[in-house]
Amino acid sequence: MDASYYVSLRIAKAGKPHTDGETLILPCVKDIVQYLFTEKEVKVLEKIPLSDSTVCSRIADMALDVKEQVIKELQPARYFAIQMDETTDVVNIAQLMAFVRY
Repeated sequence: MDASYYVSLRIAKAGKPHTDGETLILPCVKDIVQYLFTEKEVKVLEKIPLSDSTVCSRIADMALDVKEQVIKELQPARYFAIQMDETTDVVNIAQLMAFVRY
């Protein structure tokens, strides 16, 4: 279901635990939908898979898709250059940046 990809993307961008989908986001959305609509719509939401393992696999699927898109863009290029840099952010976590020109 596409909805779980959207939620997983937001979880990944926020850097939150994968369990937030099932324990926080889905219950909040259910409360909102139940308040605004009927129980029928809430039943539809219960079909959205947001378990820890599902969110993890959705994030992995999206990462693989990005990797495949980059490779597909680079394959026809005659020349390309890769520049990489590592820095440390304010909480002392290493961050890696990669630039590709082609």
